[in-house]
Amino acid sequence: MKLAVLSSLLALFLSIGATQDTSLATVKAAFDAANIPNDIHITFNPTVLLEVTFPEAAGPPVAVTAGVQLPRNGKTYACGKGFVISPCSYTATVGPPTFAVRGNIRRGQTFLVATVDPDAPTPQDPTVAQIRHLLAPNFVLVDGNSRHHTKALVNETAPISPWQQPTPPAGSDAHR
Repeated sequence: MKLAVLSSLLALFLSIGATQDTSLATVKAAFDAANIPNDIHITFNPTVLLEVTFPEAAGPPVAVTAGVQLPRNGKTYACGKGFVISPCSYTATVGPPTFAVRGNIRRGQTFLVATVDPDAPTPQDPTVAQIRHLLAPNFVLVDGNSRHHTKALVNETAPISPWQQPTPPAGSDAHR
């Protein structure tokens, strides 16, 4: 069974809304511009788009967009309800997130999802960098669940490390 590794770095690369990335080149450029492959010592050449969405109890889901910062928890931001813009309070990274992939994926292919923080405790002092927020193998495509060539992923086994919400210290700059 072929194992494809999808690394998603979730602190800086999140945004509000229903949009998702649509270009592998754009995602790669955002990761390269933030120096992520260098800092976490990986080669990053994505072959499918990973969609990451956080559920929200009091608003629309929060969708990941590479290169766009997620608001800090507890702050209020404008969000749309139909054509009306109204304030919403997001608890964005409480999670756990849901995942989907878009691209040429073979049935039976499995994925490993890993999320890390290369900026802990702060980007200026990453002395405990590479905090693991999730390490979960055995994600598979959900049968019959497809929208716009996107297929949801579900984990067939327990994660090695379950979702741990990012909690940068007060006053920290944004994390990647």
